Amino acid sequence: MAKTFAENAKKLREQQERLAKGAEPEVEKVQSERPSGLGGLVEGTKDLSAKMYAQETIVPAIDSLIDRHKDGQGISKEEVEKTFKGIMEKMVSDNVMTKEEMDDYLKPQKVQTTERVKTGTKMVPEKVEDRGVINQIGNFVSGKKPKMVEEPVYETRKVISDGPSKFKQDMDKSLQFNDKGKVDAPNLKSLKDKLLNSIGKVCTSLGLDGIAKSCRQSMSLDNQEKLNKVESGMVKMTHEVTKQAKGIGQEVGSKTKGERLGEQTQNIVAKRQKSGDSPSR
Repeated sequence: MAKTFAENAKKLREQQERLAKGAEPEVEKVQSERPSGLGGLVEGTKDLSAKMYAQETIVPAIDSLIDRHKDGQGISKEEVEKTFKGIMEKMVSDNVMTKEEMDDYLKPQKVQTTERVKTGTKMVPEKVEDRGVINQIGNFVSGKKPKMVEEPVYETRKVISDGPSKFKQDMDKSLQFNDKGKVDAPNLKSLKDKLLNSIGKVCTSLGLDGIAKSCRQSMSLDNQEKLNKVESGMVKMTHEVTKQAKGIGQEVGSKTKGERLGEQTQNIVAKRQKSGDSPSR
């Protein structure tokens, strides 16, 4: 682990020197199975563009949300909702998602339920044994006049009402909120874990996945697990959000910008979570 961390630290220094000279940061190549030739080049360029967007926009938004809750008290549903709405607004402004797609995702879904509605009353024999056609005929023949009482009449009707939006439904499925409406977050009060988390985020933004992974593996096991869990939930939600972006960049036999963005966000986060050496406890 120490040797790997040292090698990755060297890469970080080299990357910082490149940036200081005004050069573009070196980003690891996007690996995927694609056709060779011009078609492969076009696909590779689109994937790289999606990766850069994820590194600059999506992942930092997720990291910032988690970073604001380092005391182990969890992240509220309202704050998760606000973060992903902000991500969608950014996608709209950057021509990755249409405003119509965002609005449709956020609008309440219609829900059908049934309810019993009182529509009136009717007179019926007070005693159950006097009710029914046969009993009524018998009473008529015998001349018996049972006591009558008023009874309400009900009708079952279908009711269409506003339910939670598809956005909120996906958020509940993607993240495991507790009874207090919060999702677990790490406790980064220790200087070591706080520093490693900060370095790891910087390395992720620079495309240095190896160092980011080493930082994660050097944190306490409890914080590793909580970070991985909450990040994985955020990535699932990112997939749901980006799936809504269908109208831009759609070509025959190709993926939309949104699909590529969801995949690359998952790849970036997965690389820093990927297990290698045994994590430090």
